[in-house]
Amino acid sequence: PAAVAQMALAVERPDVGRILADCPGEARGQIEDYIRQWRALQMRWRIYDNEAADCKRDEANIRAKREASGLVRKHLHTELADSKHRVELALQEVQLIEDQIEMQKDKDVQMDSDVAERRRGKKKN
Repeated sequence: PAAVAQMALAVERPDVGRILADCPGEARGQIEDYIRQWRALQMRWRIYDNEAADCKRDEANIRAKREASGLVRKHLHTELADSKHRVELALQEVQLIEDQIEMQKDKDVQMDSDVAERRRGKKKN
């Protein structure tokens, strides 16, 4: 217990050398070993803590990109629907023009028929 208390003090205080100087040889070796282990654990903890913070930042960035992707996809769906509507209107216009062409062909055929009948009627007179 006394060695553990001294180790805790040694870790917290920068004057580790003075504390170790007051310890008997056997305890001093143990305390130095504990201090090395403690510092190694502190370093690992800082590394893991930094990695956790990096992971949180990465996750936040990915979530932001995912949200932006969803907004883009939503916009593209709207654009697609608008484009399909414009294509449908264009197809209706094409159909209307084709119908008008057919009506004009029918009129041409009827006029040709009328002209032919008038010519036949004039020949009989």
